[in-house]
Amino acid sequence: MSNKIKYDNVNYGAELIRLAQNENPYGVSPKAVAAIQENLNLVPQYPDVKQLELRQLLADKANVT
Repeated sequence: MSNKIKYDNVNYGAELIRLAQNENPYGVSPKAVAAIQENLNLVPQYPDVKQLELRQLLADKANVT
């Protein structure tokens, strides 16, 4: 006997959308496209391994030095 889920052969009356691999039936958000386009020039740069800017922003927010 197969271990397949029993309902996989049920007729749902509509085309199913796969969601097992993070598919998005609505496509890419225009805001995401804009953010990617605005930051494409940063792609070839290596990240700051010490995350100095982030650490400073967090310290400022928490009022610590």
